[in-house]
Amino acid sequence: MPPKGVTSSIKTLDLRAGGMCHYSMAIPGGQVWWGKSVYREIVAPQRLVFINSFSDENAGLTRHPLGPTWPIQMLTVISFEE
Repeated sequence: MPPKGVTSSIKTLDLRAGGMCHYSMAIPGGQVWWGKSVYREIVAPQRLVFINSFSDENAGLTRHPLGPTWPIQMLTVISFEE
């Protein structure tokens, strides 16, 4: 879910190990930020592991638009439990 006032749109979604979600976020004021998640591990229904980063429109890696020291890539691990 995007932050309040931000509209998000998915350009590519390939939900499998090695696949990618490439998306855009339209920020108030007219800016468009791009991001991508590259899936490393999917264990339904317990676990989702992916590398998340900012990107350009062609899914190339970029830095955070407002945070030059923000990590270029971040490992995200989500565990689902009852």
